[in-house]
Amino acid sequence: MQRLDQLLAARLPLSLLGLGCTLAAYLYFRRAGQHERSLRHRAEARRHLLESALNASATAVVITGTDARIEWANPAFTTLTGYGLSEAVGRMPKELVRSGQQSREFYESMWNTILSGAVWRGELVNRRKDGSLYDEALTITPVRDEQGTLTHFIAIKEDITATRAARKDLQAAYARLQTVVDHFPGAVIMEDMQGQITLLNDKVFDLMNMPRPPGNLAGASIKSLTLAAGKLSLDPTTFAQRLDMLRERAQTVYGEELAHRDGRWIERDFIPIRSTGSTDALLGFLRVYRDVSARKQQEKALWLLATTDPLTGVRNRRAFLDKVDAELVRVRRYRNNAALMMLDLDYFKRVNDLHGHAAGDAMLCHVVTLAHSLLRASDLIGRLGGEEFAILLPATGLAGALELAERLRSTLENTPLVYQNRDIGATTSIGVSLMQADDSNAEMILARADSALYAAKHNGRNRVEQA
Repeated sequence: MQRLDQLLAARLPLSLLGLGCTLAAYLYFRRAGQHERSLRHRAEARRHLLESALNASATAVVITGTDARIEWANPAFTTLTGYGLSEAVGRMPKELVRSGQQSREFYESMWNTILSGAVWRGELVNRRKDGSLYDEALTITPVRDEQGTLTHFIAIKEDITATRAARKDLQAAYARLQTVVDHFPGAVIMEDMQGQITLLNDKVFDLMNMPRPPGNLAGASIKSLTLAAGKLSLDPTTFAQRLDMLRERAQTVYGEELAHRDGRWIERDFIPIRSTGSTDALLGFLRVYRDVSARKQQEKALWLLATTDPLTGVRNRRAFLDKVDAELVRVRRYRNNAALMMLDLDYFKRVNDLHGHAAGDAMLCHVVTLAHSLLRASDLIGRLGGEEFAILLPATGLAGALELAERLRSTLENTPLVYQNRDIGATTSIGVSLMQADDSNAEMILARADSALYAAKHNGRNRVEQA
């Protein structure tokens, strides 16, 4: 009995050990099962969440097998095509929505792409259950399992009928605008805020005397055109800086005249383009260039006609007095010296009577030629009428004016006009007056010089007198 008790006592710990191991194993597998059930539950919840999201999506989603038969589609597919899920499952998309407006090559290219494992994107026309057509943007993504085997295709289908219609309307509007621009009597360049060309016509290249680059220039940088246009300008640096300033200020400028190296005059309009509505956002800039060389020539001809004596080519009375008034402003502002002289040919009527009026005209031109040979570039001669002239001498004091007047008188006396192989002599009387800051206008100065001229006539002619 004592031996039995000893044996039981010796084996009891071993029994307890086995019981503990069994219990530990039970607890481990129980926890493992709970963890696996938790993972399955979480995966199921995530799958349910994704499916709910796809079902709530406004974009149609279709899942097919590799045989192209539909296995699942969301409600947006029904909205897009008119086919319910029960009608679609087990059938191929081409059996439901193919319109026949895409070529066989179109679909072959699509299948070659997705079977290679690449994503395919494109636009096509499909047909709804009711027979109506719609434009669709389609993206097909191949799906592979863990072994890399192609198992499914996921198609994302978006109705772009309205987008395509708007795009067509926009393209039509752009085409109409391009037609207007192409027939516009000037060069037109439109750029966006990134400095890319959005619209231009061929007259741009005609104006710059350069060949048109091949292809559509929409989307190209405008820098090359600006650089080419700048090179034609008299001052390329100023040309570029001016454009940068107009862009920075978004300033509208009409009729800005640009002188070109080749003598042409180009007129530029610079117009910022803004969106309509409350935002008034700046979208880009429009530049319009016109060759106004002919107009400038006409303006110059009209200006010469209005300001120039047609016989001698010097300023006429009105234009000359305008210059005197402008010089008087400078005299008042800067307290500069300036002088004016009047000269009248002595016995000019005798030239006309003895040699004819043509000889008299030649004599007047002869006087102007001699005067120009003695005057500075800043000096100005004008014909006041008949044989009477006036000379404006800026930055000249009385002594300088008198010296010049005497040189002119002496030169004319000693340089006869050679007319039809005959020498025709002439003399002149000259009156000189200084301009004064308190002179009210050019006529006042002219009156003083005229008084000095009268004194020269009275004192024997062929002489210089001062006022």
